Amino acid sequence: MDKDKIINHFGMNFYNKLINDLKKYAKLWGLSGLEQIDYYSVNCIFKCVSDKYGVCVLKIGKPSEEKDTEYHILKEYNGRRFCKIYEADPANGVLLIERIEPGAQLRAETDLDKRLDVFCGLFHGLHIKPAGKTLYPTYMKWVGDIVFDIPRFILNEFDDVHDDRFYDKFVHITRTLSENFNIPEYDIRRLTYVEMCMAICWSVDSGRNPDIDEILFTEKLMNEMR
Repeated sequence: MDKDKIINHFGMNFYNKLINDLKKYAKLWGLSGLEQIDYYSVNCIFKCVSDKYGVCVLKIGKPSEEKDTEYHILKEYNGRRFCKIYEADPANGVLLIERIEPGAQLRAETDLDKRLDVFCGLFHGLHIKPAGKTLYPTYMKWVGDIVFDIPRFILNEFDDVHDDRFYDKFVHITRTLSENFNIPEYDIRRLTYVEMCMAICWSVDSGRNPDIDEILFTEKLMNEMR
């Protein structure tokens, strides 16, 4: 465990709590072989082995509304499209979840139509109605709706050069998704424009220079459908 990195990222109080939590939950849930993953966000993450569940991931973070939401979502999905949740103490910011090894990246598939088939299949089975709506934040606190998963996929398909070849690719993507999801193609292109603007804003917020050409390109394609 990298003590210095943890303290620099989370602070000394968190580190002291972490040491106690590791001992507590290792004993409580029968965990062994704890190995920290060198990744720092809002959680400290450890690979481990559970006497009851086998290989797992232990996530320890600060208690928060987001942590509660994650717990309830994983519990409702129960392994459908997401990892299973085995044990939890969300009030203390601790989750024990199924360990899932990453597969091949979607862009590693060279056939665009196959990538589209995978995304469409995933999208159709991804969203379920919550049993308890009050447990989750609404989109009044965020931007957009379920359909915003569509332009996020499209943005991942963007090439570095916006030439005629990419133009044809973009049109093929928006038309294919429109047919699969029964959503007007113009709406998909509008969603892509909004998502691109948001992505550029987040990029600027992170200290990078904005790429106005990306916005102009998506705006041009959106306006073509009017």
